Amino acid sequence: MMSVQIRSRDKFAIGAVLAILSLAAWASTVYLSQAMGANDPMPGMMEPTFLPLQFLLFLTTWVVMMTAMMLPTAAPMVMTFAAVSQQSRSRHLVYVPVGLFVLGYLLAWGSLGLLAYAVSVLPPMMTQVARELAKYSRLISGVVLIMAGAYQLSPLKNVCLSSCRTPLGYVMTHWREGRSGALLMGLHHGLYCIGCCWALMTIMFVVGVMNLAWMAVLSLFMFIEKVSTRGLVLGKVVGILLIVAGGVMVGHPIL
Repeated sequence: MMSVQIRSRDKFAIGAVLAILSLAAWASTVYLSQAMGANDPMPGMMEPTFLPLQFLLFLTTWVVMMTAMMLPTAAPMVMTFAAVSQQSRSRHLVYVPVGLFVLGYLLAWGSLGLLAYAVSVLPPMMTQVARELAKYSRLISGVVLIMAGAYQLSPLKNVCLSSCRTPLGYVMTHWREGRSGALLMGLHHGLYCIGCCWALMTIMFVVGVMNLAWMAVLSLFMFIEKVSTRGLVLGKVVGILLIVAGGVMVGHPIL
């Protein structure tokens, strides 16, 4: 497979921007976690009514969390995109801005936040349903872990993960010219990334949505899964462990 190189100063500049964004997002997440408590729902979740300020707070918190957790895992793809874009510029082709690619990526994760919020503001009757379901929280948590583990072993997970693990192949086969092209490429890659990681993200609803330790563990695992040569095998092992842990919780829901 062909290789692409990016100038050292550009690589440093892009890496520094990604690092600053990620660190700022982590710092904001730490603040929000301390303010709300690690096991509390995100602002706006489990509320039966829609309020513009509530929606804005929820979406802002969601995007900050996704920036903290997912942007580092996308760094190899961003660097590859920057290298290909730089080569296009050197051949006097249309330059494709890297920032728009990153924006498209975050927009994809933000759209998932819209879905999560929509679920959280279902009719008021869901509030009573939630109270009833809380009695079976351990059982439900076990089912969530089993589903997450099963998805780790699924063909769809393999397809999405393969795209994330081959940055150059993805960029070359999905290349689009211009600013709108960069945005669409970032959005498209974000959708692949969601397909790769959404099941693992559901674990946060078991351990606590704002649990910083588990956020860090999951973020590190998703990064290793995407970049390590053993990432595919590791993902399968974790899938099996999740199924076993979920089975224990389902089999002994009162322990």
